Amino acid sequence: MPQVTGGGRARPPVQSVARAVGLLQQLAVFGRPASLAELAASRGLERTTAWRLLTTLEACGLVDRESSSDGFRVGFGAVAIAAAALGDGAALASRVRPELRRLSQATGEAAAACLVRGTRVLVVDQVDPPSVVSVSWIGREFPLHASSPGKLVLASLPPKDLDRFLTEPLQALTKRTITDAPALRAELDRVRASGVAASDEEFELGCVGFSAAVNDWAGRPIAIVGVTGPSFRMRRNRFPFYRQEVLRATHAAALALGYDPAPPAAGARSQAPKPHPTPASAAARKRRDREQWGIGERIHPSDRRS
Repeated sequence: MPQVTGGGRARPPVQSVARAVGLLQQLAVFGRPASLAELAASRGLERTTAWRLLTTLEACGLVDRESSSDGFRVGFGAVAIAAAALGDGAALASRVRPELRRLSQATGEAAAACLVRGTRVLVVDQVDPPSVVSVSWIGREFPLHASSPGKLVLASLPPKDLDRFLTEPLQALTKRTITDAPALRAELDRVRASGVAASDEEFELGCVGFSAAVNDWAGRPIAIVGVTGPSFRMRRNRFPFYRQEVLRATHAAALALGYDPAPPAAGARSQAPKPHPTPASAAARKRRDREQWGIGERIHPSDRRS
């Protein structure tokens, strides 16, 4: 029987509730209307069972039915619930703050959580290391092309939206800001491959940051966890360490928010049904962590020093 994660804990589910939630999650993964047969097959349910659950969800406003195709899609009631949870920065901060504390303690730098709203990124919480004066980023938004949270958002955009963004001039905020569209595309490819974005004095001189995203079931970033500090402390020979710690904290934050700790890569869109994620065994988690955290140091396009 599948397990339901909440706040990082696994609990035996009420079967009918777990099945209904699974159908909602599957609709989110598809990101399009899906037929009864498709949904039942993807969740391993009898069609009659899936029908009863879907029509109940429809009656509650959590699922809508397409009149043209008779397919099902996520309803506006579910959107309203999600907006209430994620639109409240304080609610998001309360769930991820323990991970921010651990990240700040591990790195000795300021750890922050960002709320993603479309292509806007807003810092909603920050934990500073003790005895260290840190800049407060709470309430600030970041330029997409020059900040680590912004690069995660750009990396998740559909190709046409990214093309549209790159037709506009990219402002040079510092001498290290990436202002060349092909160079930024290459940078975003690295972000997608590693799951971590970096800003190496690209937003502000002397400021270094690393971020990773908590993705929803369709692979879209909904929240971002990152660490920021001065370049004289966050030296390049320690960049792999910061990447690893940010990934660790983001995976834990994903669990706290009810998502799988290894969500789809940024920008990915599922084309086929995916099984409901279940907690991995300790050995599987360790193996996945070794594979995902073995990330080499990134060399900035404008800095090819050895």
